[in-house]
Amino acid sequence: MTAEQKKEQFIDAYNEYSDEIFRYCFFRVYDREKAREMAQETFMRAWKYLVDGKEIEQPRAFLYKTAYHLIVDNSKKKSADSLEKMMKAGFDLVDKKQCNKQDYLDVMAVKQEIEGLDEKYRELIQLRLIEDLPIKDIAFIVGESENYVAVNLHRGLKKLKVNFVQYEYSGENTKN
Repeated sequence: MTAEQKKEQFIDAYNEYSDEIFRYCFFRVYDREKAREMAQETFMRAWKYLVDGKEIEQPRAFLYKTAYHLIVDNSKKKSADSLEKMMKAGFDLVDKKQCNKQDYLDVMAVKQEIEGLDEKYRELIQLRLIEDLPIKDIAFIVGESENYVAVNLHRGLKKLKVNFVQYEYSGENTKN
């Protein structure tokens, strides 16, 4: 691949995935500025990788993997802010104007339950359901086999389902 082709590949990847990478970083660190920095660093590392003469066969998966490692490094230094703090700062997970109160509460309950899962399940569920990545790409991103990803994704979703069944039967979700 020529230098010009690599430059075009990078520009295309940036145009296509920059918003996704930012959103992925944001939902992991809950800080817009930190997420912007991480997304920028993700693309800077991708550019350096290309400049060093290497090729990127799966740009989307490569970018997510790079962002994933930046996030892991960041979480070792400092834990992420809570959803409550993020919401106090003005972030709203869903647009209250476009859904009814019960839908909004349901989305918030799902988000809270996902945050309560073990990190390995939370990460896989976010990559699969929120970012809509295929299992093959997720395996590449987290550095595990496709079987590992599929099994742990299944386990994480099973835990969520159990939590929601318990929530429903506990009477917490009854309408007045």
